[in-house]
Amino acid sequence: MLRLLTRGFAELKPQHCYYKVLNLPPYCSVTDVRVAYLLDLAKRFHPDLNKSPEAASRFGEIQKAYEVLSDDDSRRLYDQANLVGK
Repeated sequence: MLRLLTRGFAELKPQHCYYKVLNLPPYCSVTDVRVAYLLDLAKRFHPDLNKSPEAASRFGEIQKAYEVLSDDDSRRLYDQANLVGK
């Protein structure tokens, strides 16, 4: 069962480390994740506020990273699949 749940996480390319996307260390708190997302990155890269061509794709990465790292169960599975903090 765990293999099925973590398959999507394990297939991530190294440059898509969700902690790096949010500029956070792996030991950060859920509050740190929310602050990084809501007060900084989401505003800076939202396609309605940032008209650069790469803003939409960057915002999508940031949004996905936030979804995974702000949920305890998803974060635990992500960390296990990627062996964060080896």
